[in-house]
Amino acid sequence: MNQNVLSILPRMLSKDEVVEYRGLRDKIRRITPYAFTMLLALTGFRVSEGKATKNNAHKCKRENGKVKYFIESTLRKYTNEDVVLDWVSCKQVYDAMKLLSDVNTVYYDRIKLILEYYPSKISERNEELFEEALENNYLFAFNYASQKETSGFLNQPNQLKLILLGKARLL
Repeated sequence: MNQNVLSILPRMLSKDEVVEYRGLRDKIRRITPYAFTMLLALTGFRVSEGKATKNNAHKCKRENGKVKYFIESTLRKYTNEDVVLDWVSCKQVYDAMKLLSDVNTVYYDRIKLILEYYPSKISERNEELFEEALENNYLFAFNYASQKETSGFLNQPNQLKLILLGKARLL
C-alpha cells in the first residue's frame, strides 16, 4: 500500500479504523480477478466477452417462484446491429458482479468529479480517456490490485493512471 496514504491515515482515523481500512483494501484488491474468474468459469463467456461486460450487467428475475440469474452482454461479431444476449448465470456470479459494479460506481463518480472540478489539472489525453471510460462503462475497467498510489484502467491504452486515493495532486 502507498506509504503516503498510510502516513495520513492515523491523523484522520482511529487505530481501529486504520486496521479496518487496511483489511478492506486487501479485499478490494481481489474483487476484479475474483469476479472475472467467476464470470468465465460459471457462464461460458470468452475472455473478450468478459472484458466487454458493462457495469450492472447482472440481472435476476423470478419465474415460476424461482429466482433466475442472468448476465447481459452485447453481440456485435456477426451482425451489423447490436444483439443483446442474456447468459444464464448463478447467484455467486450475480453477487460478485454486483459487488464489483458497486465499487466501480465510486470510481466512475470520482472520474466525473475530476472532469467537472479539476479539468485544468489533467492532460487533454487523460481527459479523453476519462470520457471514453465513462462512455464505455466497462465492469472490468479498473486495476484495484495496484500497489501504487494510483490504479489503472485495464481496458484503456497506455494503462491510464487514475487518482483513487484522494491526493491533492491530480494527473
